[in-house]
Amino acid sequence: MMPAWNSPKALTARMGLGRYRLIPTWANGQPAFGCYLEEGQAFRAHGIIVLTLEGGRISAITRFVDNSNLARFGLPRMLTDYADADG
Repeated sequence: MMPAWNSPKALTARMGLGRYRLIPTWANGQPAFGCYLEEGQAFRAHGIIVLTLEGGRISAITRFVDNSNLARFGLPRMLTDYADADG
């Protein structure tokens, strides 16, 4: 089951030197996120993050930085039309 904190709405966070947008999806039956890094007026794909859950908790976070598989998850390489994180 997908954790309650996950919703179809994108998440935006500032980490390190950039602002990221996370788009929820699934990978091998596990919750996952397409990861996008802000570049000007758009967000460019920056891999996929997969969560491994055990006992209702996150037990591992795996990041794949290869963008060649994004289409398999229904994710675009670039987000150009996005809503602000607060709305």
